[in-house]
Amino acid sequence: MKLITDRGWVWTPAQWELMLELGPGWGAFDSSGLLGTALTTPYPEMQAISGVLVASWAGRRGIGTRMMSNILDISPSVLYATAMGEPLYARLGFHPVGATTDYHGVYSGDAPGVTRPATPADVDSLAALDREVSGYSRAALWERLLDPASPYTVRTSESGVIATRPNPVGLTMGPVIARPPPRRAR
Repeated sequence: MKLITDRGWVWTPAQWELMLELGPGWGAFDSSGLLGTALTTPYPEMQAISGVLVASWAGRRGIGTRMMSNILDISPSVLYATAMGEPLYARLGFHPVGATTDYHGVYSGDAPGVTRPATPADVDSLAALDREVSGYSRAALWERLLDPASPYTVRTSESGVIATRPNPVGLTMGPVIARPPPRRAR
């Protein structure tokens, strides 16, 4: 949490616990303590990398590069890059395949559609939808998100699914998955 505070991240202890339940965490240390972290979540098709964080007082020493080089040897990898991490990931051979957007503010409109809380009985259908849209088999993620002890709230509808979790400054949304539109008959 000291590294998170140092870098201005909004991850909570519950977020770290969730990620460490889904896969291994890696750390870089010296005599002063923890200098950096990286988390991996293994899936059959690849591993997702997250939580790559190097303390500001330890920056520009190759710590992030060494941690990433070690975990990239494990399996094919994907990640969501912050602006701060993009140069490192580009040097390691990553290339953009999409983009994410942060929105900050207060939503004051009416939510479209009708949602309901997802339950553990929805794991198979959510994992199938996720696989259809993302190409990845992440049933373990959905099982954990739907666990009653999880900090996440998962809501589903005919249109898709959204998971949310509280963070110190508001609400983090994701995964957000919209069902593909129906195919039109020709």
